[in-house]
Amino acid sequence: MELGEPDEMGRRKPIPTGAFVELDCDTVIYALGTDADPVVAGTAPAPVRNSWCHVVADDQSQATMMSKVFAGAPRCS
Repeated sequence: MELGEPDEMGRRKPIPTGAFVELDCDTVIYALGTDADPVVAGTAPAPVRNSWCHVVADDQSQATMMSKVFAGAPRCS
């Protein structure tokens, strides 16, 4: 997906690009919603969670401090 041109309200809608990336992995946890899953976030070791119990991940790579574990990093802007 990529962002299209802004509409009359300034919002940019996602537009399919037709491109796909396949990743070889053992487990995928779907992230649906706007808050961290309390079961997943609550079981992560303390050093990888922030004060809101969200898993901390690098903004660019999405890598966490745990080896081979990636997470969507919330963007606060």
